[in-house]
Amino acid sequence: HEFVDSWLTTNLGIDDSISVNLTFDKFSSKTEPGFSPSADINIEFKDMLSFKDACGESRLKGGMHFTKSVSDAYKLCEGIGYIGGNYAQDLWG
Repeated sequence: HEFVDSWLTTNLGIDDSISVNLTFDKFSSKTEPGFSPSADINIEFKDMLSFKDACGESRLKGGMHFTKSVSDAYKLCEGIGYIGGNYAQDLWG
């Protein structure tokens, strides 16, 4: 992860100053409305790098990937988010 973390910090300025805070209200599920989640959920990450790591971990815990595939994907997908962000900015004008 070190290479990707360095790239994000150098090229996008993503560091400890950008936190991610997510809130999911009780019973707000789009696939199970009125049923889940059974309580309000608040998820906090100290920075975007922690958020990225949690996303990788979730793919492992969900059984969708094996350990090496997550770290290899960071290198394989390098710059895609940056390209997508620039494209979105162009669309917004």
